[in-house]
Amino acid sequence: MNVLACQNNGQTGAVYYSNDNGLNWAKASLPDSVLFMATAVSANGEYMYVASSEENAGVIYISTNDGSSWTLLANAPKLSYKSITCSLTGQNVTAVATSGPVMVSTNYGATWVRQNIQFSLTNDFGTLNNDDDDDNSTVLSDGAIAGIVIGVIAFCLCFVALVGYFFFGLCQKKSILNESILRNTEMEGNNTL
Repeated sequence: MNVLACQNNGQTGAVYYSNDNGLNWAKASLPDSVLFMATAVSANGEYMYVASSEENAGVIYISTNDGSSWTLLANAPKLSYKSITCSLTGQNVTAVATSGPVMVSTNYGATWVRQNIQFSLTNDFGTLNNDDDDDNSTVLSDGAIAGIVIGVIAFCLCFVALVGYFFFGLCQKKSILNESILRNTEMEGNNTL
């Protein structure tokens, strides 16, 4: 499993990747002058994304070979990125700017579409707008955002557990039914002798 991590000290940054579950790390061939802030990795680790947080000059890079080499996504808007995530395949990418839009790509970062959602982080609070009318904004603390994320994860885990319970229950009922039919068949066979 591939793992990706970034660091910055406010003046320089670095990205490190591991292709063995974090046992060994290599420094990515990216510029040290970039303040990397966020990372995302596809499920198989082939596609990796890093985003930087320079004010109105942030960039996004992609690796399509497990971190061995990196390409600047020139079409990504120059924003101060706070977060980036990608789909399991790495094809769909979402990047959130510190005080700007949510950007979405559905083609591995080749093109980007600005979503009609504004999210800004200031003093540990986020403001989420669903439209362009600033009077209809909702203020969320980082704790509230974390709570929402945890709630979604908990829901997904409960759903998986529920599906597993029903699947296991059906399999178990089918197994009991098959054993019962087999016993009845054996008894009928013994009665005919």
